[in-house]
Amino acid sequence: MPLLISVCAIAAVLLIGTTCTTIPELPAGVVKQSSQVACGKDSVTVDFYFQKQAAPQPLIVVVHGFSRSKRYMAGWGADLASHGMIAAVMTQPYWAGHSLNGQAIARLVELGRAGKWPIDARGNGKVGLVGFSMGGLTTLLAAASLSPPVDAWVGLDPVDHAGRGAAKASLAKVPGLALLAEPSPFNGQGNALTMLHDYGGSLQVIKVTGATHCDAESPSDILGQLACGWVDPMRHDRFRTTTLEFLDGVFNGCPHTQVRARDGLEVVRGK
Repeated sequence: MPLLISVCAIAAVLLIGTTCTTIPELPAGVVKQSSQVACGKDSVTVDFYFQKQAAPQPLIVVVHGFSRSKRYMAGWGADLASHGMIAAVMTQPYWAGHSLNGQAIARLVELGRAGKWPIDARGNGKVGLVGFSMGGLTTLLAAASLSPPVDAWVGLDPVDHAGRGAAKASLAKVPGLALLAEPSPFNGQGNALTMLHDYGGSLQVIKVTGATHCDAESPSDILGQLACGWVDPMRHDRFRTTTLEFLDGVFNGCPHTQVRARDGLEVVRGK
């Protein structure tokens, strides 16, 4: 029994140590506010990132991957806010209830559009969705269900499950960008291409050359990197800058903005 207790204690320490993330420093002028938000029948934990006393700005809902939480997308919230957007980084209420998570995301969008996010900042009528891995699937499901549609969808190495995204992709009639890592078990060997084959809006698919699945997270942790491959700051920056370039174009009135091909980016599909 003492040996078993010791083994369990060591395992717990290793688990805690390998799942720790570094809280990103907030850029100058950006504030973070945490709230519980009623999204239909679900109470959702949301971290809001925004600039104080700013003019109305686009709203962005940011969603994490499978078995993760909002803290794994905190860097995205800070980056988007510093770039002139109001970011709502949420923890999905269901472990693997993709349709239910999509409904919660859609409800959070509707609340933002109605000016009912519990923050001292307001949107300008533009709305985007950004989702990593499983969050790419659930934000796609939300985009397919919302009317009026959102203005932009970004999938960060999105991953389909049991064809759920593929079945709804044609209903997502919104400018889209999918940024892919190299095929691996953790992105279903690149199954985003199949999921997005019948995407209903204009869509660009860009591969970040050499990227691992976790390169799209911000921040990631050691356990994720042991499973998916190590994060490289330069590759992550390609995910970040390409996403911002696309969103800037869409929110500034160019819904068919084409991301420029450049070093480390391979254009897989554009329409």
